[in-house]
Amino acid sequence: LLEELGLNYELKIYKRQPDKLAPPEFKAISPLGTSPCITDNDDGDQDALSESNKASAANNSNSKIAKQLRPTSSSTTSRRDYLFWFHVSPGSFMPLLTMSAIFKYIESVLPCLLSGLFRTVFSKVKESFVLPRLKNMMDLAETKLTAHDFLAGSELTAADITMIYGMETIRDEFADSIWKDYPKCSAWMKRMQARPAFISAQKKSGDSPDVV
Repeated sequence: LLEELGLNYELKIYKRQPDKLAPPEFKAISPLGTSPCITDNDDGDQDALSESNKASAANNSNSKIAKQLRPTSSSTTSRRDYLFWFHVSPGSFMPLLTMSAIFKYIESVLPCLLSGLFRTVFSKVKESFVLPRLKNMMDLAETKLTAHDFLAGSELTAADITMIYGMETIRDEFADSIWKDYPKCSAWMKRMQARPAFISAQKKSGDSPDVV
């Protein structure tokens, strides 16, 4: 988001603890240990904005962002799609992916005898609850991206940016069961990752799974 806006910023990276939780120095900024977190010291006081969409929404109140990363089209459909995809990522998409990640983590720390049993239970939950709901959202995204290059129309918006992480997770964790069936989503991901702003952000942040 900040790269697309061309804003100056300093990136601070915090490593997770062995228990996968945020370290104390990060919790001093973001009490729940949730990330990303943007701090602004321009007025002398440190204001912290945690959670992806809270930070994005606050930035969206800025006139520069309102011009750059909101739909410029007067189309009601574009505005509606923008609001939908901007909020569907943290509200519906990511909770399902988080649930799947929790299942995977539990399996990895359980003793072998219990791991097999829980794997069977978790597999049933994924098949009956998680996967059908993820596929419903992917179906909708595929339809939108068949008509346009971006989720809210022909222009990049903050909605596309909020969806990147979830889409990457689908690609990496559900390559055979979901991702392979959505060529338009795959093409959208390649377009997003080819953008200079994405490449610059990736170089600065790296790919470590231990980053908060």
